[in-house]
Amino acid sequence: MKEVPRGRIDLNQTLSWHRSGKSDPTSREAPGEFVKAFRTPDGPVTLYVQQLPRAWRFQAWGAGRDWILDRADQLLQPTDPPLPRHHPLVEQLDRARGGLRVTRTPWIEDLVVATILQQRVQTRDAFRAFGQLARLRPEPAPGPFTLLLAPRVYRVATPAHLAQLGVEEKRGSTLLRLHALEKRLERAYDATHEEVRCWLQSVRGIGPWTCESVMGLGMGDPDALPTGDLHYPHTISERLTGYRWSSDQEMEQHLEPYRGVRFRVLRLLVSS
Repeated sequence: MKEVPRGRIDLNQTLSWHRSGKSDPTSREAPGEFVKAFRTPDGPVTLYVQQLPRAWRFQAWGAGRDWILDRADQLLQPTDPPLPRHHPLVEQLDRARGGLRVTRTPWIEDLVVATILQQRVQTRDAFRAFGQLARLRPEPAPGPFTLLLAPRVYRVATPAHLAQLGVEEKRGSTLLRLHALEKRLERAYDATHEEVRCWLQSVRGIGPWTCESVMGLGMGDPDALPTGDLHYPHTISERLTGYRWSSDQEMEQHLEPYRGVRFRVLRLLVSS
């Protein structure tokens, strides 16, 4: 067990996007608590985080226990600077949901798989596929929470398996190509933004939306901007201008005053 001082950040607001639905077999969430099973360079680990009034309490089980507890001081530390004053709605949301921050998280590999599954499909279908893949050849996670480790798709599934689960050839082929990044993604938590971007962009089928979503949610890049989303441009435009229909180019223009913290502003606007 380890306790680390915490600042003005809310555990559930910040980590809620890291779950692949309420039935995600690799994680569990309750008010002020978050549990996640994942792989580290030293082996599997289950990490339990509890939000105390002035500190984070971390507990871990498994071969990766020491690896993650040695890095506890870095966990849930905001990487985003204060927001500039520009739009009254953003200021209002910053006051109301100031605990929603951008942070770096150590389960990058899981996040890459989950994000690829969300390409061009409804979110509920991606969540269902993630759970089905984790249970295809289940790997129990260490610790008392009866969680599973996320699927290493290239080890447990064939294109035929993926097709049966509703994962069409394009997404399936991209998932299978992650084999080339296995060791790199295990140590991505200690890598630079430039290194991880380069690794992700080297995989055919990973475009700007997938790459920048991972960089913002997993690597703590506060200025990551996922273009190519079906909904983000319209949501951003409607919230900031009152006009619903928009494009990636217009979204970038709307968010230009927030360059440097665009991912956090996007999260505030979408989450609201």
